[in-house]
Formats: sequence, C-alpha cells, structure tokens
Amino acid sequence: MKNLKPVEPNRIPSGIVLQFGNIGENTEYLPLAYQIQVTDANIIDLEESIRANHRMYDHYKGLLSVNERLFEQIRDKAASHYTIQEFHTFLTNIASDYEDEELIGYLNAYIKKIENTISTNIPIVEEPRLCLIPKSSVNKTVIVFAVLLMITTFAAFLLEGIQKGQAQAS
Repeated sequence: MKNLKPVEPNRIPSGIVLQFGNIGENTEYLPLAYQIQVTDANIIDLEESIRANHRMYDHYKGLLSVNERLFEQIRDKAASHYTIQEFHTFLTNIASDYEDEELIGYLNAYIKKIENTISTNIPIVEEPRLCLIPKSSVNKTVIVFAVLLMITTFAAFLLEGIQKGQAQAS
C-alpha cells in the first residue's frame, strides 16, 4: 500500500472514492480529507431521508384531510336519513376537488368499495313474483324425461353391440 497524504480537502488524490455503509465512530481513524468525504456523504443521505419524509408527510397529510372531510360529512348527516347512495354521490363529487393522483386513487378505491357494498345489499328483483306451475305439467315433464332416458340408454347399448359385431367381423 502506498501512503498518500491529501493536498486539498476538496480534492482527494488518486481518485479514491470511499463508500461506507455504516461508519459510526470509526471516522476519526481516517485522514481529514476522507473524514470530510464521509461527512458529505452522511449529509447527502440525511437530506434524501428528509425529502422522503417530507413527501410521506405531505401524502399522509392529504389523506388525513380527505378522511376528516368524509368523517365530517358522515357525522353531520348521521342524525338524518342519509343513505349510502347519497354518500356515494358525495364521494364522486369531492373526487373532482383533488389534483393529487394518489388521493384521487384513494377516493376511487373507496368509491368502488361503496359500489360493491351497494350491489351486494340491494336485491336484484325489487318485487318478487310467484309463478305457479300446474302439477300436471310437472308430471308430464318427469314422464318425458324418464322415457327419453330409457330410449338413450337403449340406443347406447344397441350402438355398442353393433360396434362389437363390426370389430369381430373385421
């Protein structure tokens, strides 16, 4: 190994670039120029984590404002006869108020969940009707089914016998 002494704190000789995962308390064993490089790398890491935390904070702040708005709507309308269809209309109206794609996606997912709840709780037929079938037609249907079953069974045995006869003749 060659012993190199740094000339300038901004320029490290021989183009060596240090990459450390976790320096911890070991920076004092490095030359001053390398300590500066490690400190600059730590500053960059901290700035990136601050930016990421700020983006997450803004995202959750937006989600909180949406949820507070939804909660306020439900709390104000809870005493009256507020239906889920009216709440669905309210959700579709406020979805156009937001510009953030993540919040719009969150509201659209919530709207789909409400639509699924509506579709599972509303009966398909509003006024069910009873259709009376005469007993004689049921009896006739059963008899026709039994006769057709016997005919198809007989035809299957007959075809099998013919195929065996042709196979033995060949």
